[in-house]
Amino acid sequence: MYRRIASRLASHILQRQIFYRGRAHIDLQEGKAILAESELLVETCQIALAPADRNRAEAPWRQLLQASRLIALEGNQWQKVVDSTFGVTADQDWEDIMLDTVGATELSREEVAQVLRTRADCER
Repeated sequence: MYRRIASRLASHILQRQIFYRGRAHIDLQEGKAILAESELLVETCQIALAPADRNRAEAPWRQLLQASRLIALEGNQWQKVVDSTFGVTADQDWEDIMLDTVGATELSREEVAQVLRTRADCER
């Protein structure tokens, strides 16, 4: 039951806060705030379920966490993700970059590109 409810909440937040914002773009500070909120949601669920079972608490939130981490990136990490997502990087190399940078590959390359485009400083 937890997984079903948490998955729906995470999906709703992901759609409303990141994917479908209309013409509004996310700046870096707002991206960091979204990341902090997402991590707080996972922490709260972990405390409610069982402190030792972080994987179970985090599972329904992984896509939201990955998207939040992407929009909160800055500097070289941001540029590396943008270049690899929109460039000609091989899929396996791209997945390795996602794992190294944000710790997840829950979103497809197209979804990551959509997330990156929501940032005000994405010129792609």
